[in-house]
Amino acid sequence: MQEDPHRFDAGQLHPEGDRPIAAEELTDPFRQGLLLIARATSKAELGWLRTTLAALAD
Repeated sequence: MQEDPHRFDAGQLHPEGDRPIAAEELTDPFRQGLLLIARATSKAELGWLRTTLAALAD
């Protein structure tokens, strides 16, 4: 399956070498929290946008 080029992963903002860091790999609870919050925010925004666009299409 091809990855969606429009999908954003907040973990890519904090690369370690040549790969993104997953929040679960971090030992600093504050940095981990920032990435987890960014992930949750992104999912919530996409859900809201899909719902809003579907309502406008009706």
